[in-house]
Amino acid sequence: EDNPFVANGVTENVIASHKEIGESLGAAGAYSAGISLGSELRRFQFNVNFTPNVDVAITQDSVAAKEGFGADMATTAELGKNLVKGLSDQGIAAAVKYFPSYGDVSQDGDGGQVVSQRTKEDLMAQSEPYLAAIEGGADFVMISHVGLPKIRGDKRPACLSKEVITDIVREEWD
Repeated sequence: EDNPFVANGVTENVIASHKEIGESLGAAGAYSAGISLGSELRRFQFNVNFTPNVDVAITQDSVAAKEGFGADMATTAELGKNLVKGLSDQGIAAAVKYFPSYGDVSQDGDGGQVVSQRTKEDLMAQSEPYLAAIEGGADFVMISHVGLPKIRGDKRPACLSKEVITDIVREEWD
């Protein structure tokens, strides 16, 4: 009810959250949610949506545990890919997020500096959901604000990191 779009009648349909999809709706439910969301967005002449959030919950108190599909990487990959396909089938561009994930941190990047001690090898081992969403038709990858000192040598957010944006997303993932 606090959302300015909902308060002004921009959305009338209730779409399942990522957590609800992950807990009970499965791949078909993720696709259906993408279709519903895409149809609703098209109705208001939007052509892009910054979803799905394919962060895998690495720790139970992480942001990803509260906002993502869950803790299973293969399930998250399948759900994210299907949600993207549903959006794409409605003509909506999808932006898969957040890379690197908030899977092992307890606050998002909007609340101050967030730092993860993951290595590049850790990130690559956790790439399946992002690559599946890209394969499913995601048009963008939203880069997070997570600092990665073991990759960069400092706490600069990933959204300002050549090592993440250029080296991994653009060059390795093409």
